[in-house]
Amino acid sequence: MKLFNCMFLVSVPLSNAFVGQINGRPFTLVLTSSSSPSFEAKRANILNRGESFFVLDKTDGTIEFGSTARLVTTLEKNPGAKSVISKWLSKEDRVAASIWDPNLIQSHGDQRYTLEVMTVQFVTISLAPKVTVSMWTEKKNAHEEDDFLFRIESISFDPNIQLLLLPGMPSTSTIITAQDLGIHIEVVGELGVSKEGTGLSGTIGFKTQGTLPKLMRVLPKSILQNAVDVINKQIVNFAISNFKRGATMEYSKYRKEVIAEYEARKQQRQDQ
Repeated sequence: MKLFNCMFLVSVPLSNAFVGQINGRPFTLVLTSSSSPSFEAKRANILNRGESFFVLDKTDGTIEFGSTARLVTTLEKNPGAKSVISKWLSKEDRVAASIWDPNLIQSHGDQRYTLEVMTVQFVTISLAPKVTVSMWTEKKNAHEEDDFLFRIESISFDPNIQLLLLPGMPSTSTIITAQDLGIHIEVVGELGVSKEGTGLSGTIGFKTQGTLPKLMRVLPKSILQNAVDVINKQIVNFAISNFKRGATMEYSKYRKEVIAEYEARKQQRQDQ
């Protein structure tokens, strides 16, 4: 019996495998390449899905839910600063450091990072995932020098799952094997300079799919949907708040460095 499939969505241009443990039991996850047409179609489907979605088939326990969020923040008042914002956006490591809580992100080099997500609870299932992602910047338009797009795609994950006991549930319910799980976590995001040229604008989305255990299939749909709504709001609010705070702070540091370099060059010319 499969317990639950969880899929947070963000994309990655490579294949990978992740080995970990759940309740002391080993498991291996093999992830397919994001460059395949099917993956690109799935990614587009998530980012274009809408703010929140929930689909449940109680006959076989299949469930699908997720959410997308617009990431928008103003960094400058003058549209003339677009080139400065774009150059900052081209620096993958600095942008990566700005989009997540600094205490919950770890850099592994080579554009790879591990993001810790806060604990979320779906009825009797608790997850505190760690998602390893690839973050990089690419040219959005090859004909324009300052036109970059920052992207994030998941590579692998540790679901860090626990089954919570409810009254009447036997203690053996806490035993979860790799065969029970089949968990997948994916997150997809894109970020670029806003049309106004004064800030950043982008989208991040996640999608969760799976098969509920029989014990949870008897629950009213309203209870399941309420649990989904809570998870969607938690993750979206977490992502938006971290992005707005981090992007503003990191860009401000970069802007001060640019001004300092300009003043240093100006002084050097005057001294010549």
